[in-house]
Amino acid sequence: MMLLMLVVIQAIFGGVTAAIAHKKNRSYLGWYLIGAFTGFIGIIVAVFIPPLQQSEGRG
Repeated sequence: MMLLMLVVIQAIFGGVTAAIAHKKNRSYLGWYLIGAFTGFIGIIVAVFIPPLQQSEGRG
């Protein structure tokens, strides 16, 4: 039961971190993993990172 709760909490932290970072044009999967492994610290970092500029002429 405790292991299940830990996995759910890690998934929540990962999802919140990834959603914040994705709004700043960052990698969703990369930031999901950062959030899942670092927890609240990942959220704090994602809030304070600057957004990336999307290049218009890619491809």
